[in-house]
Amino acid sequence: EASQGAGMLTNKQKLWLETMKLAMTGKAIRRDTPPTQRWRVPFFTLVKMWYFDSFIMLCIGLNTIVLMATSFDEGEVAESTLESLNYGFTIVFTVEFALKLTGMGKQYFYYGWNIFDFTLVVLSWVGEAFTLGGLASLFRVFRVARMIRLIRSQKGLLNLFKTLLFSFPALVNI
Repeated sequence: EASQGAGMLTNKQKLWLETMKLAMTGKAIRRDTPPTQRWRVPFFTLVKMWYFDSFIMLCIGLNTIVLMATSFDEGEVAESTLESLNYGFTIVFTVEFALKLTGMGKQYFYYGWNIFDFTLVVLSWVGEAFTLGGLASLFRVFRVARMIRLIRSQKGLLNLFKTLLFSFPALVNI
């Protein structure tokens, strides 16, 4: 079946589009293996529960709102409050990492989102430890990028994202 609007695509772009459609419609599910050490099983069980992930998603959303609330010349009280909130979220995401790593072991690094989260946790602590100037703003942009994780759980957003992704090659030609 020919894709709609395929006349605007090169053969290479058509191949990329079909590959992306195939990748996005795949329904492969990874099954993680519980740890063999009994003391780690409760951690594994906790991080695999839906409410743990929902809590982390809520924290990501709230952290994004806090990051958006920052403005130029906001005053010392507001700046101090927002810095404290960001520090609190860094602690929450560090605890998330520790719980997941303890429960999942090396399986934690099998997921691209976990690697991204781990990188953000490390960068957040580097940002806290050193004065990085403009580079700290770049780290904050990456923290906002965590919102993309919400796409996985929201079917409407996922469809919108797929549509945007599939139309990208044609947009490049325009």
